[in-house]
Amino acid sequence: MTQVLRFAGVGGIATLLHYGVAVGLVYLLALHPELANVGGFLVAFGVSFLGHWRWTFREQPSRFRFALPAFFVVAGGFFLLNASLFHLLLTRSELRFELALLLVQALIVVLTFLAGKYWAFAGRM
Repeated sequence: MTQVLRFAGVGGIATLLHYGVAVGLVYLLALHPELANVGGFLVAFGVSFLGHWRWTFREQPSRFRFALPAFFVVAGGFFLLNASLFHLLLTRSELRFELALLLVQALIVVLTFLAGKYWAFAGRM
């Protein structure tokens, strides 16, 4: 249960950061929401990786040189899913981009925890 709470803390911060950067880029720099989503992901990735590696999954003895690329595969793969679902919601629904992004991120958070726990930080290598 402690690990889930730590994940929620780190993941929550990273998710809010991703969301805040993306929305900020749309409103402040007039970027298209899909491009702003990429910017939000890139900013949040560093926070997410370091937080999960140093705090959430610290009991799992993963080496940095394995954990970073493994987590990038996890995060990058889920970002592709995020971007695809976000695109579908933007083009096929009447949802505002802010709500569409929020819904997509909620799904990705759950999937990222499972992949991080059982693969990226599982202690291999």
